[in-house]
Amino acid sequence: MLERSFGEIAALAKRATRGAGYTWGACEDAAFATEWLCRQGLPGVEVLSNALSAHEGPQIAPTITEQPWKAANGALLCALTSAAALTDHIQLAAHDGGIAILNLRFPLLTVGCVGAYGEATGRRYQLKWNDTQIDAGLGGSFTKDPTHKLISASANMFRCTELEAIPARATLSSPTRPSIDVAHWKRLEQLAFRTYAPATAASRLSGAGPDAS
Repeated sequence: MLERSFGEIAALAKRATRGAGYTWGACEDAAFATEWLCRQGLPGVEVLSNALSAHEGPQIAPTITEQPWKAANGALLCALTSAAALTDHIQLAAHDGGIAILNLRFPLLTVGCVGAYGEATGRRYQLKWNDTQIDAGLGGSFTKDPTHKLISASANMFRCTELEAIPARATLSSPTRPSIDVAHWKRLEQLAFRTYAPATAASRLSGAGPDAS
């Protein structure tokens, strides 16, 4: 296991997501989400590593003209693009404080985005999928579910509902330097490496570029 600061986690999450082909906006969301999850004692690095490793092709966003939201072709939805749409629309009166999404990939990553958004905006949400429930946002997070359920690869139905008040319940302990599985950290490093410009003869003389040794 490795120990890394929250700043290091956010920085690598952002760069690795870019290396996987996402836009810079999605990379920012991934960094906020991964750091927020780790601050709650949740497996943020693991779920991001799994999500980026499984990523192939376009990042499919949901069709939001009616509920439940879903992909136009019935495919699995991207956790990050779905989270961006979710945080853009959850406050609209038309949704009455709740949104449902079909076939969402790596739902815990979406939870991280919503939790970070709720903390920044002073709101709190209840997220449900596959018999799992997390209350997240302002005040931290609360869940009774074991880690193996939280890192599920997909959710047939994912629901996000705004809560009116912060419940008086204990939250997960927040580590100061989270312990991270080496394999997941190295996978993010491999993806991040794709964003570095290849070294040239001139850049090597100036000290730039990756080490050629």
